[in-house]
Amino acid sequence: MSQNDERLLQAVRAGGIGIFDHDHASDTIYWSAELRQFYGFMPEEVVTMAAIFGQCFPEDQTRVMQAAILAHSPDGDGSFDIEHRIIDRTGRLRWLLTRSKTLFRDLGGERHPVRTIGAVQDVTDRHHASAQLRVLDTVIRSSSRAVAIADPGGLLTFANEAFVRFWGHDRGEDVLGRSLFEFWEPAEGPGEAIAAIFRKGTWNTEAVGHRRNGQTFDVAVVAEAVSDTHGQLAQVLVTCTDITASKRAEQALRLKDQAIATSLVAIAMSDASGKIVYVNPAFLKLWGYSSDDELLGLSPLEFTDEQRTPLILESVRAHGSWVGELTGKHKDGTDMELRLSVQSIIDPRGQVVNMVASFVDVTEQKRLEAQLLHAQKMESVGRLAGGVAHDFNNLLTVILGAVELTRLELDAAHPAHEYLAEAQGAADSAGTLTKQLLAFSRKQMIAPKVLNLNEVVARVERMAQRLLGEDVLLRTVCSPNLGLVRFDPGQVEQIIVNLAVNARDAMPEGGRLTIETRNVRLDDNYVDVHPGVDFGDYVLLAVSDSGTGMSADARAHLFEPFFTTKGPGKGTGLGLAMVYGAVQQNGGRIEVYSEPDHGTTFKIYLPRVPSAAPEVGLPERPSPRSGGETILLVEDDDRVRSFAATVLERFRYKVHAFQTPARALAALPELSPQPELLITDVVMPGMNGRALSERVASIIPAMRVLFVSGYTENVIMHHGVLKDDIEFLAKPYSVDQLAQRVRDVLDERPRES
Repeated sequence: MSQNDERLLQAVRAGGIGIFDHDHASDTIYWSAELRQFYGFMPEEVVTMAAIFGQCFPEDQTRVMQAAILAHSPDGDGSFDIEHRIIDRTGRLRWLLTRSKTLFRDLGGERHPVRTIGAVQDVTDRHHASAQLRVLDTVIRSSSRAVAIADPGGLLTFANEAFVRFWGHDRGEDVLGRSLFEFWEPAEGPGEAIAAIFRKGTWNTEAVGHRRNGQTFDVAVVAEAVSDTHGQLAQVLVTCTDITASKRAEQALRLKDQAIATSLVAIAMSDASGKIVYVNPAFLKLWGYSSDDELLGLSPLEFTDEQRTPLILESVRAHGSWVGELTGKHKDGTDMELRLSVQSIIDPRGQVVNMVASFVDVTEQKRLEAQLLHAQKMESVGRLAGGVAHDFNNLLTVILGAVELTRLELDAAHPAHEYLAEAQGAADSAGTLTKQLLAFSRKQMIAPKVLNLNEVVARVERMAQRLLGEDVLLRTVCSPNLGLVRFDPGQVEQIIVNLAVNARDAMPEGGRLTIETRNVRLDDNYVDVHPGVDFGDYVLLAVSDSGTGMSADARAHLFEPFFTTKGPGKGTGLGLAMVYGAVQQNGGRIEVYSEPDHGTTFKIYLPRVPSAAPEVGLPERPSPRSGGETILLVEDDDRVRSFAATVLERFRYKVHAFQTPARALAALPELSPQPELLITDVVMPGMNGRALSERVASIIPAMRVLFVSGYTENVIMHHGVLKDDIEFLAKPYSVDQLAQRVRDVLDERPRES
């Protein structure tokens, strides 16, 4: 072999090329070792054309045989150039590029193939790479992700359909040749952005994008520098993603995190085992901790009623949630009333992965609810007491009237006078009870005046000392420059006496009683925890004793009518009820502080008034005189109506008595002579006394009116206070009281027509 031939052979081998030489006369084929390796033939194996065609890929066999026949035919030029597939002896698919040249000899005017020399190159890797490139190109072009390629200057040279649509265009020609930075606003300039891509290799940014229709949105851009075979930057591969929704979701998530962090509700999240993994600041504040490190790994229910914890966790795992109320203990040991809500978080497999516990401190709410319930109960009992007292006053009016009328019919020496006196005394005592009931229910008639409590305390002090006895030391501490209050003086005296008597009974072995007055100002802190109290200036009347004190249960029922801690026969249980009603009726507030064996303090807060009004003394009333006027009497209680009519007729008045306002109004135009005075009950079915008086005034404008009632909380009274222009007689009344009041009203100046 010549030196040139050797060099050629070495070059062919280095290039991964196999060669063959086919002698057509002998039908023998020379195969180089490289070519045998392509097909998997052994070195000593004789290779035939049939063996070669047999290893062609089935789909390529026909094409290869036709090309070979054409190359070897007398009409062909002897060239064979084809890329095809074979299956080598190992079963591997290979791509081969076969090129050969057939030499012909002219024998007798015909061309005959003599020798074919060819080269075969394994192009499997190149073919695979080309296929991959084609796939990649197809993927990029058909991808739903916006992808583009720019040159080193940032001008677009390629854009897939998704990129074109992404920016709101219809055709690729609309974007090709344009700068990348026409579509979004980089934080740096275009030149700096390109330099950053070259420098970093991969460049990420978030920017504001501008679509063709002017719409702006949030876009994430990833740019990658692509170098050529010489390491020089050749292209920039760009991918764009619309992150508007994700940014919105991210913002919403931040807001949720902020809401949880700033929520006033104490929130804790635990893992599946119930151990804390997160707490918000409100949770730390609720339990008195300064850092979540102190709580991580504990249970959110660590400081609550431990007996209920297993039941709560069982409910959460079984039903997904638990809502209820339970008790807890602050880090400093303070007990709390809590409303708890526990919710489980489930993964796609239905397993509990987290639990969220929300706590609300309802301690203050529970306290206020208890106060409200107590106030509602007292109000209900008050309405009942007022109704009972009203009905009882009607009965007492008849009883006392019957007693008085009977005494008038008897001689002075008649022995029945003694029994009648007993009956009247008992009826008067019953009247006192009804007054106490009315005081509690805030329905009694009062005559408030502007007064200084110090003067009342000084007036009552001597009497109170006699009630207390020598073994109780009475001390008064009256503040100078005390503000003025508007209160019924008799009620104030009765309040102090009742509290003093109550204190005496709580100090059977003697002790100390202190009566104190001073100016106070109730601020926002006090008002917040005492519903129904207004902010402002008050006068405090405090009565404190060193007696046995009271339990919490006794304090809860203290002001209820007929409730007493005294033994049988030692009290009616109406004294403190009267105190409560009187204070409430005059716009004040009463509080009691007491513990067993630590005494009791009653604090009464009365609103201050700016100045005192001049006091006007009551004129002396003469004895009842008889008259001859005509009176219209309207009273729905038959017995009271009969008694009143009898008394009035006894004093020589002409009486027209009716059970209902409707009957009275119907008969009024026909009455002769016309009545000069209307006596009417205040509360009646169908129409109240005030409405009746207005109807009567439209018919007889000059008629006077006297209202009568067992209590005074109605349309005529304003919060139980008698108005100056209203004539009123409270039940029960005596014969003389009725006669005198009627005479007084009739003797007043008649109304203007």
